[in-house]
Order: sequence, then structure tokens, then C-alpha cells
Amino acid sequence: MDRTELSAVRWEAIVADLRRRDIDGEPLLVSVEAVTWPDGSLGCPRPGRSYTHALVPGMRVVVSVGGETYDYRFGRSDSPRLCP
Repeated sequence: MDRTELSAVRWEAIVADLRRRDIDGEPLLVSVEAVTWPDGSLGCPRPGRSYTHALVPGMRVVVSVGGETYDYRFGRSDSPRLCP
């Protein structure tokens, strides 16, 4: 798979995450980019957490819902991480 191609599984995971957060509306894909993250934080570290210190291949996916944008990060898995 081309690393910049968003799979249906990852898209569905993003949509499910938005629903769990009670974000209503039809999500629109804004951008998808392949990224090699510098560590396990996927470029979005949380205070007080520790992360692997290794390069992590992944992607950044930006979606828009109701005029708001949401920045999702993926590493090797199909589980998205919302970066505030």
C-alpha cells in the first residue's frame, strides 16, 4: 500500500473516534501525508508520558467536521491518535 493512501480501515477508525467524542456531522478528508515520526509520541507528546525512542513510520490525516479540523496520527497500527 502506498503510505499516503488512507485505507478504509483507518478511515472507519477515524469516523468511529469522532462519533465516540460526540462530534456530529459528515467528516471530510482534508489531507493525508506519510510521516516518519521521531518517536512513539507520533509528534504529539502528552505531559508525563514516556515514549519509544525510535523512528516510527506512519501518517498524519486531517479531517474537517462542521468547520472544525481534527489532526489524527497513525503509527504502525490502524488505531488513530487525535492530536489536540
